[in-house]
Amino acid sequence: MRYSSHMPIAVLCLIASACQPVTNPDEGPGDGGGGGGGGGGVFTPPGSIALSPGQYDILVGEEFGMGAVVSRSTCDALACGPQFPTSEPVSWRSSKPEVASISDGGGVRGLAPGVVTVTATAAGGTSASARVRVATTFLALGALAANRFRSCGLAANGAAYCWPERPNFNPGFLPPSGIMPAARFAPDMRFSLISIGWFHGCAILLDGRAVCYGDRSLGRGLDLDPAEVGGDHRFATLSVNPGGGVYYDRSYVCGADRDGLAWCWGDNDKGQLGTTEALPTRTPDRNPNGGAPEPIPYAPLPVRVAGNGVFRHLSAGNRHTCGLTVGGSVLCWGANETGQLGDGSTVDRPTPVAVAIEGEVEQVVAGADFTCARRQGGDALCWGGNGQGQLGQGDRVPRLLPVAVSGGVLFTTLAVGQVACGLDGGGRAWCWGGVGPGATWGDVPTVVAGEAGLSGLSVGSDHACAVRPTGRVVCWGSNENYQLGSAGGSAVVPRPISGPIAP
Repeated sequence: MRYSSHMPIAVLCLIASACQPVTNPDEGPGDGGGGGGGGGGVFTPPGSIALSPGQYDILVGEEFGMGAVVSRSTCDALACGPQFPTSEPVSWRSSKPEVASISDGGGVRGLAPGVVTVTATAAGGTSASARVRVATTFLALGALAANRFRSCGLAANGAAYCWPERPNFNPGFLPPSGIMPAARFAPDMRFSLISIGWFHGCAILLDGRAVCYGDRSLGRGLDLDPAEVGGDHRFATLSVNPGGGVYYDRSYVCGADRDGLAWCWGDNDKGQLGTTEALPTRTPDRNPNGGAPEPIPYAPLPVRVAGNGVFRHLSAGNRHTCGLTVGGSVLCWGANETGQLGDGSTVDRPTPVAVAIEGEVEQVVAGADFTCARRQGGDALCWGGNGQGQLGQGDRVPRLLPVAVSGGVLFTTLAVGQVACGLDGGGRAWCWGGVGPGATWGDVPTVVAGEAGLSGLSVGSDHACAVRPTGRVVCWGSNENYQLGSAGGSAVVPRPISGPIAP
């Protein structure tokens, strides 16, 4: 497009500030005008480059692909239009090729520990950069925790890291990089345990005090900064209910103190706090059955669970709780519409009832509407709802009493959400129950391909994460909220998250 030499170039670029003049070599100095001004010009916007990912952590010897998309717009005398992606090639450069090399196609390979800036440059000099950190080991995260939206893990020094960074991450705000590296959570605090739910979570500080964030029923408003729970308790373990479904706004926590006494706080609409105390009420956000929300009882501070149980561990489901006593027996209380309490009925129980399991139990985990336990020898039993095959029976029939999981696999640990997973003696992961489209394991335990030596297993609503022997965290399952640490669809094969690297 040509413009008259009588219109000053400076005026054009004030109107369309993204434009730059480029002299047409075929024009003479006076062509296109009447008299003594400068020559005509073709005005081309500088464009922009988007890199994916914008930041990444890798180990020495690892490789990954960096992508670059050049976008440009067209300009007229008044303005430049919106930018659109092009197929233009770029040239790549590493600031420290001895630390990380990059090929002509954007393939990055870690060669030595350090930090590198990778730059992509398009025609005209437009460029963009990404940061790549290379390490010999990743910061090993144990005590993983997961919910529908995110996952978290604790380093050996008690520092917490989560991905995505915010607990109420909106997938509509996916970073341009498509990668959500593990980010430090509550950097001024160090924890011995962390447990996360729908939009809320709690953790135990190194001195045993509990802190919570993100839900009115836990006395925290919607604040994302953890605040201390009142009552002056010192906890050895705690568990936050995952929430979700039509009861996404029901939140509660149960924990055992250092003497093994059980305490719960939050909502108690189905008896999930296990107490007979008279409680105040609050009005939830909505009524899942329609109509105006009705007030429900809740405890703003920890209340003692009824009975004389002394517990090693507690696990909160959506609206039911189970605990493992020091003697190896299982007690459950709360909602029981699908038989998740394992007492042979579908009657809600406001106080603990015993689950009939022969032999000593090593672990109990409460899922959305079901429960599983692991006996001393490693065999797994499950009971309750079975709409996704999460009981591992090869069918979708609920069970009101514990039944052995099919396949005869002996597990060292179990973890559940809406689905169930476990690790065997070789650190291989097995999962059962349906998850998102493209990642379904079926109604009996199926080994997760490609991994062994895993530890730290945790299951969210329908995804799971674990730690490789190198310290690298891998996740698999549904990825509708990018809880696998990056963009993309569901994954049956574990996908590594980005970092964090060891200091």
